[in-house]
Amino acid sequence: MFSKKAQAATEFVLLASFMLFIFIGMFTVVGNKINEIEREKAQRRAGELLDFVQNEIMLADSVSIGYQRYFTLPLTIDNVDYNITIVDDSEIVLWYKNEEYVDFLDQSVNGTIGRGKNLIIKDATKKIKIVNHSSLCGDGIIQNPNFNGFYEGCEDDSDCDFSESCINCKCE
Repeated sequence: MFSKKAQAATEFVLLASFMLFIFIGMFTVVGNKINEIEREKAQRRAGELLDFVQNEIMLADSVSIGYQRYFTLPLTIDNVDYNITIVDDSEIVLWYKNEEYVDFLDQSVNGTIGRGKNLIIKDATKKIKIVNHSSLCGDGIIQNPNFNGFYEGCEDDSDCDFSESCINCKCE
């Protein structure tokens, strides 16, 4: 009788170990799938932002000289900070969730692009330029961002409270 109890205990331990192995395997598969879905979502969101910028550039390229238009990029993507820049006037690079996404441009574009308000211009030489106005003040004075991602100061009166005006990049 003692050996049947020992055999039952051994079988129980083996069965419990096998079930634990199955559960660990299932959790690993599910965790990997969740990570893959998150990665695909990040790629999709980065692609949407790059496509938006590319469409703004193509629009500016297709219209007449003197074209100007403001467009706004979000401060975060799904509440996650990102950085975007123009490299060598030929590509847009987006850094998001520790990944780098690159979109090559069909035409030369210079300037600075960033989160917030951007101005795209087609000048008299038919060149396209982007200026990130979130880092500029009324006279083009560069203002430093604070640590919350917002820019201190103002560009015009609309950035101030109703009773204040934008004077020398400050609401007064």
